[in-house]
Amino acid sequence: MNEWNFKPFIVDEKNQERFDKWIGTITKSHKNGHFVPNPETSFAPMKKPLAESRIALLTTGGVHLASQPPFDLESHDGDWTFREIPGDTPEADLRFSHSHYDTTDAGKDPNCIFPLTRLHDLAAEGVIGGVAPLHIGMMGFVPAIEKVLEETGPEVARRLVKSGADAVLLTPG
Repeated sequence: MNEWNFKPFIVDEKNQERFDKWIGTITKSHKNGHFVPNPETSFAPMKKPLAESRIALLTTGGVHLASQPPFDLESHDGDWTFREIPGDTPEADLRFSHSHYDTTDAGKDPNCIFPLTRLHDLAAEGVIGGVAPLHIGMMGFVPAIEKVLEETGPEVARRLVKSGADAVLLTPG
């Protein structure tokens, strides 16, 4: 198994200024937007090799099944709910609802936002151990993030762990 050594993320003065400016812009442009820092580490080492791991997808790209309701694109607080996507879902059954990117290309090739077919390809090639039976679609625009931190995030994590996922690939929207 590979040994990974990661240096702590260090923000230099220039990047800190750019980040602060970006946070200011988000806060001004979204009625209920505010930055909530994550005091926890964002890296967890793999417990087994990738070639033996079942991988799940979690996207904030607004992915849902055609049979599921779309995400709420009108709420000023955003939509902090999630949609379960089975691992054997055909691309034709995926839909995209999001208020902060043009979903046209995602509708043409879902793998650009939700690479489920590519995960199956990687499993067939032996790069990953398998595709988890459960994946999650969420909406990335959630200015009132507390519900995600307190409710949605823990529930999504519980369901992914229960499904047998060893690792989760996050894709933005």
